[in-house]
Amino acid sequence: MQTSDRNGELVGAIQLTEQHEILLISDQGTLVRTRAAEVSQVGRNTRA
Repeated sequence: MQTSDRNGELVGAIQLTEQHEILLISDQGTLVRTRAAEVSQVGRNTRA
């Protein structure tokens, strides 16, 4: 994963199956919980 000042550092990464759930926490305290099956598996190397 490419990181920058805009998107910050990668804290950790693990492989999941579609049965897992993901909990993302930003440094501002925003929580996002979703099923791994709902996350796109398409890779991309672009930045907005």
